Amino acid sequence: MTCGIYGIKNKINNKMYIGQSINIDKRQKIHKSLLKNNKHFNRHLQNSYNKRGKEEFEYLVLEECDRNKLSIKEEEWILKYKNSIYNKNLEVNAVYQGKRHTDEIKEKMRLAKVGLYDGIKNPNYGNKWTEQQKLKNSLNHPRTKLNESDVLRIKGLLLAGSLNDKEIAEQYNVNRTVITRISNGARWASITGGPIIFTERRGLRNIGKPRSEETKTKIKNAITGIKRSEETKEKISKAKLKKGN
Repeated sequence: MTCGIYGIKNKINNKMYIGQSINIDKRQKIHKSLLKNNKHFNRHLQNSYNKRGKEEFEYLVLEECDRNKLSIKEEEWILKYKNSIYNKNLEVNAVYQGKRHTDEIKEKMRLAKVGLYDGIKNPNYGNKWTEQQKLKNSLNHPRTKLNESDVLRIKGLLLAGSLNDKEIAEQYNVNRTVITRISNGARWASITGGPIIFTERRGLRNIGKPRSEETKTKIKNAITGIKRSEETKEKISKAKLKKGN
């Protein structure tokens, strides 16, 4: 399993799509599947693939690195190829290009979100955490403020389906519910364009790794640890007697 930065290169014009992964082989298989089925989340890359064909693209390992250096290394490679890159609208935000949102655009973005998820429109309407849950959450999940670039990367990871919400949250040092809310459109909808396509995510996760033996054991123990109620025991007993007669 190779952890690091990978590239999808157009052999004709040397244009590159750059990404990060803790398992490059697996991630590239997902990209291949998305491109083949015309479902890739980066339309620039998909359009070029449709025009040129899969034979004109090669999948590269650009650099191997530790997991905690993935984001830094990815940004370095994106900046290196910033004038010839497919994912500039996905991973490279306005800051990389030396530009900032104008006050007018910021105000439009703010107004677009006003009242969008108020009251019963909010998917978490009616849900309340106990003080104990709030304390546990604050201790276990120190929050890091996400920027627009982070949110767009998270969108790409959600669509790719190679990591679940918890794994993505750990990578960005945020609560898992932050990722879930980005996914269902409750947060950062003005950046992501709304809810992520769940049908694609479910389909892509079927490509991913099977359950580990540890997970299987936990599930088995959880099932065997369930105690039957006296009512259930009585029904089973009666059914056995009826079957015996």
